[in-house]
Amino acid sequence: MKSRSVKTVLQILAVSLISGILAIFACYTIVKTVSGHRKDVYPSFANDGTQPLIRSEVFPHGPIDPNTASVQELTQIPGIGQKTAEAIIAEREQNGPFLFPEDLMAVKGIGPKKLESFLPYFDFSD
Repeated sequence: MKSRSVKTVLQILAVSLISGILAIFACYTIVKTVSGHRKDVYPSFANDGTQPLIRSEVFPHGPIDPNTASVQELTQIPGIGQKTAEAIIAEREQNGPFLFPEDLMAVKGIGPKKLESFLPYFDFSD
């Protein structure tokens, strides 16, 4: 009788151990998946969350602030034409400053892919 109860306890421990390992693996997989999606949303951000500096003849001082940029400055960014630049300015004048990059998607004609293409040219630190 005693060996049967020891065997049952060992079986319960084995099942618990396997269940625990599977639970840890499932949590790890979920965290890894969620972390990977964040990188897909903002691939232009470095691992520490900062934006890389885009310096060129057009942007010698790096990224520009979308809350203060003029139409002329905005149209220098690849993917932003005259109408989009004017729409960005109209949106910020009507609804206030852009606090986060995704706020720019409120502008007609700016979707996730377009936003992703010109995120490195914007600075939202102010």
